[in-house]
Amino acid sequence: MRRSATSRRFRYGSLSVVLTVCVIAVIVIVNVIFQTLTTRYSWYIDMTSSGTFTLSDDCRDYVADNIIPEIDADNAALTEKQKIRIIFCDDQLAWADQLVQQYVANTANELAEAFPDHIQIEYVNIWNHPSFAKKYNVRADTNVVIAYGDQHILRTLNDFYVFNSADTETPIAYNGEKCFATGFMHVSEHQKPKAYLTVNHGETFTDKALTLLLQDAGYQLELLDLMNFDIPEDCELLITYNPVKDFAINDGISIKDEIVKLDAYMENGGAYMVFVNSDTFVAGGFVNFETFLEKWGIDFMHSEVGGIEHCYTVKDTSQSLSVDGYTVLGSYTTTPRGANIAQSAGYSPVVFSRATCIAPAQGFARGDDGAYTKDGYTLSPILTSSESAEAWAGGAAVANASASDPFIMMTLSEKETANGTAFVLACTSTTFAGEDALNSPVYGNGSVLMASVETIGNDRIPTTLTSKPFEDTTIDTITVSQKTYITVLLATVPALIVFTAGLITLIRRKHA
Repeated sequence: MRRSATSRRFRYGSLSVVLTVCVIAVIVIVNVIFQTLTTRYSWYIDMTSSGTFTLSDDCRDYVADNIIPEIDADNAALTEKQKIRIIFCDDQLAWADQLVQQYVANTANELAEAFPDHIQIEYVNIWNHPSFAKKYNVRADTNVVIAYGDQHILRTLNDFYVFNSADTETPIAYNGEKCFATGFMHVSEHQKPKAYLTVNHGETFTDKALTLLLQDAGYQLELLDLMNFDIPEDCELLITYNPVKDFAINDGISIKDEIVKLDAYMENGGAYMVFVNSDTFVAGGFVNFETFLEKWGIDFMHSEVGGIEHCYTVKDTSQSLSVDGYTVLGSYTTTPRGANIAQSAGYSPVVFSRATCIAPAQGFARGDDGAYTKDGYTLSPILTSSESAEAWAGGAAVANASASDPFIMMTLSEKETANGTAFVLACTSTTFAGEDALNSPVYGNGSVLMASVETIGNDRIPTTLTSKPFEDTTIDTITVSQKTYITVLLATVPALIVFTAGLITLIRRKHA
């Protein structure tokens, strides 16, 4: 009788063990399957109170009202319909590795689900398809290409987030909606905005990086001989890159006046970008051009050494990337314009080479926000040198920067006109917009210029799509191996607890 009871308890105990093992196995299998499906189909729930990562109605409305009509107009006469392609430059599973990438992929998925006839998503591993990377100038597997027809624009992962100067690696807000929306706008616009590059002042464009960036920003580029032609009415952006001679005025010798044309363009709400370097003004006088810029608060620094006027050259051995000290890192400013551009650029480091510097023109007074104003003009420093920089001219040190007064390396001037806000961006280094700087995976020169172009073209940017601050100012990234470990831990620990409790109960009953 006792043997029968013992045998019965053994059978029941064995059955309990088997059932426990089966439960553990089922839980693990279900978790693995659910994890796979979650990754494959992006089954995530936005638990933030503000819906930080959920596609907003503003974004849906902007795409529906501004992007979709452009695509429909293009497709009206086509049998094979075109779509906007969001191309992630790595395998789909790789984009599920990190939360910062998942958020971007989730926004893209929601856009594709909201507009399935107009937006599609693709994943291309650039390491397996180098020709794709070359075609779209992809620099990293965290890049995103937005393409439509023969137009495309490249976005970096940082473009989808906002950072601050104290921590340039941890995002403080999500900017995915605006990043996608502006990308859609740039590639789908029916009438491309025109950008004109001035010629006839010795400008050289042997380095095509700046023109490629402007094309990526959605502009159609043309050359403009300002001496012989007026600035066209369709000019939305005017660029002068490294002129080597002055602009003409009607001075009794020449009856042609380029400065009058520039003034008229700016009074009509124009946007103008000027790139010079420390050698630009050495060859001779630029009185006419500099007088025009001084009205906008921009005064390129000069010094007379040995009876010869020399342009300042910024040197900073403590913040230099070159032995001679003339390739220096720039510092972001806290002016309203500077802070906005810095956040859009992710506070990525920027580099200047053989740069001159800018001082606020006479009469411009500095306000509490760090910007300078005079007669309706506002000059906002965007990038400066460090406090340890020196200015050299004619082989001698002629000025020193300080913590309260660093050298200004890039500025954005603006003025309200009857036809909108007019802008002048001045950069003190032509190599800032060179190929090595703009295409670097390390430096943010390209991001700064893209943010500046978008600021200048603010009437074309969806201003209602603002960044969404995180309630917690950090994004906790987690790898696949860590997620697997946590999943297994959560699946096995409760089961082991149940198993242990059952085993203890069985033993106690056996010896009762």
